[in-house]
Amino acid sequence: MSHFDQLQRFIFEHADVRGALVQLEKAHFDAIASHDYPKPIQALLSQFLNATVMLSTSLKFEGTITLQARTDGPLSAIMADCSSHTKVRCIAQYDESLEDSAYDVPFSELFKSGVLVMTIDPKVGKRYQGIVPLESNSLSEALAEYFKQSEQLDTRIWFFNDENRSAGMMLQVLPGENVLPKHENSEFFHHVGTIADTLSSDEALSLEAEQILHRLYHEETVRIFDPAEVEFECTCSMDKIAQALSSVPQSEMIQALEEHGGELKVDCQFCNKVYRFNQNDLDLIYAEQPKTTH
Repeated sequence: MSHFDQLQRFIFEHADVRGALVQLEKAHFDAIASHDYPKPIQALLSQFLNATVMLSTSLKFEGTITLQARTDGPLSAIMADCSSHTKVRCIAQYDESLEDSAYDVPFSELFKSGVLVMTIDPKVGKRYQGIVPLESNSLSEALAEYFKQSEQLDTRIWFFNDENRSAGMMLQVLPGENVLPKHENSEFFHHVGTIADTLSSDEALSLEAEQILHRLYHEETVRIFDPAEVEFECTCSMDKIAQALSSVPQSEMIQALEEHGGELKVDCQFCNKVYRFNQNDLDLIYAEQPKTTH
């Protein structure tokens, strides 16, 4: 069994610092396979995928965490989300008329005047959303800045990828002073972060998580939790698409149906699955809507 497509959580026993290490292969491929993205955008999507998986470790309830960047440039939006069950998906919206080289530019240029949005959407309870300007040179820096501003938590993130695989590693100081005083936690965090800087792309994309952690932190006491399996899953369905269509006035849908030869096609942006609706389908959709009384 491959050690890829897993999330490995860990914590340092003698400090208030936690970590996460994710390695993706099939989930990475499945999430982007239905789109012919330019290679620079594929690389960015791999970062967003790995980031949301690592960030999902903060979910203490059933729900989804979404990470999205929006800009006014040719890459207008890029996002990924991960559920509390480590199911992932991603998408990018970009100007397909441009050459791939248009997106092979520094992060700060590609996301100039952009914003980074993190959304936590529990199945029960209120949605939380945080927004910060994208003024960093990488997604790693942007996320570190986000946690520094919004949560006052020191955070460092590393990303690795090739055409077939991707990986990510995160270190973060825990809130409070449960094991060490604040200044000692900061010193330890800097120490383990410096060691993590030595992790090569080849190691991150080939070694098992426990091998990586042993190579980096064999002189520390690290508690490793059971890994979580990560896989691509699109949540689209005929019922969800029908519900979305029902919010459009029936007269407009009838007109659209006539303009498209009696059949409407709706594509899922995430998996490219096509849903088809004819007049009978629309009649059923609107027949099931609750009637309003005056």
